[in-house]
Amino acid sequence: MVVQAGLDGIRHQRQIEDENPRPLPTGLEQALQLLEACEPAVEWLGADLFSAYLRFKRAEIKGLENLDETEICRRYAEVY
Repeated sequence: MVVQAGLDGIRHQRQIEDENPRPLPTGLEQALQLLEACEPAVEWLGADLFSAYLRFKRAEIKGLENLDETEICRRYAEVY
């Protein structure tokens, strides 16, 4: 997604906001909401993969929701 966003910026000559840039998302759900609102993202992945990605990441959130930060970090360390 980052590479596609960069290519999109180059292709469409988008400018980075120097003044008052939007803050980065503070969590995965907020990041997914912003991604979902990004119309070009559907084109980058295709509608089916985009939808599957959002479902997968939301299932990840649900699977971690009752765990403390230490356990979440342990699980991510095992996977990544």
